[in-house]
Amino acid sequence: MAKLNHDETTVLEALRANVEGDRQVRADGSVWHQVYLDNAFADLKINRSAFAGYLSALTRKGFYVSQEDGFFGDVRTAEIETTLVGRLGKE
Repeated sequence: MAKLNHDETTVLEALRANVEGDRQVRADGSVWHQVYLDNAFADLKINRSAFAGYLSALTRKGFYVSQEDGFFGDVRTAEIETTLVGRLGKE
């Protein structure tokens, strides 16, 4: 995973703080949630063009994917989905 600078990390944290709905586990095991962009933007003290630039950088680095409507996006919230599988009586 690509390294983020301070400002990119701040925007990513704002996105993650505003996730909605159910989590999505992708084929690679990464966990994603939908985010309403206006809510995340409201938490930041930057202009819209800077916000768009950070979203673009997060997309290139694999942390964000925009949705067609422009109001929502998907943000990576965890690297790998892990599950514990019990061995139930197979000791």
